[in-house]
Amino acid sequence: MLYSNYIPDYDLLAKYFAGEASDTEILEVENWINSGNQEEFEKIKKIWFSVGNSGITFDANKAYQNLDDRITRYESKKKNKLIYIISVAAVITVLAVTTIIFNFTGSQSHNPQLISFVSNDSVADITLADGSVITLNQNTKIEYDRNFQDGRMVKLDGEACFEVNHVSSDNKFIVMAGNLQVSVIGTKFIVNNYDTNESINITVTEGIVRVGYYDSTDEFEVKAGEKLIYNNITGETSVTNYELNNDTFWLTKTIVFDNSNIDEVISTLSSVYGVDIRQNISNTEDLIINTSFENRDLDEILKILSLTLDISFEKKGNTIILNDAKP
Repeated sequence: MLYSNYIPDYDLLAKYFAGEASDTEILEVENWINSGNQEEFEKIKKIWFSVGNSGITFDANKAYQNLDDRITRYESKKKNKLIYIISVAAVITVLAVTTIIFNFTGSQSHNPQLISFVSNDSVADITLADGSVITLNQNTKIEYDRNFQDGRMVKLDGEACFEVNHVSSDNKFIVMAGNLQVSVIGTKFIVNNYDTNESINITVTEGIVRVGYYDSTDEFEVKAGEKLIYNNITGETSVTNYELNNDTFWLTKTIVFDNSNIDEVISTLSSVYGVDIRQNISNTEDLIINTSFENRDLDEILKILSLTLDISFEKKGNTIILNDAKP
């Protein structure tokens, strides 16, 4: 079976590359690839097609010794093919395991194997071995050492809220995001590190964090109510005051409108719910909203707005249009 978080079935992949996989097995491999594993697949594929020139030696007999019963069920011609598949799969296993190893710091003498988790299209909560809780926004990946409590380090691609449990002053919790390293003892903060964004944002809601770089000794201290913005292009860093707003709806499930005009409301709702909302209202300058919505779906919000502001809405395919109220 193939799993979505870097634990593939190398025997099955070997059969796939060798043209020995059944239709069902091919479908399983392709589903695994499309579940966020394209990069891992390409790494293993590269290893497969270069194995003949890799110069790596291994004990092929040992690699398939435990599968001898399975091999004997094949006729001679099939047996030779299976031996080849398992032999190369042994190389793939050795090398591919290396691809899921990550060296957290340059001073470490070993490469700890990682646990990897991807949230895909939903928000997900993870509780680590030290009691810390990580809430992952959609399409976010984290990786951490299997021996996590020996060195509390997490690599983040995407956006997540960290509620770090205090263990001891000597056992810091470190989040690696792009070129930044966030170091804390016990606090709550949000890191936004999507690779499509121009910047990495770190928002502290409780306590204090220290933010440093991989290529510099400079360090910033960010306190509760502050936000650090690091520009990936220019390398510039700034720290500003910040309050949680509608950008954190994925976490708080709350939308707040404070003296917001209808265009701001439309922009926020479009972004939060991922829909196309347009307006065809005559008196937009008179429509100012002061309210909040907690744990409401979009249809509920639109109904409340239509009653409160005396407007109407209609759905046309994937588009929602706000209009003047019907007479």
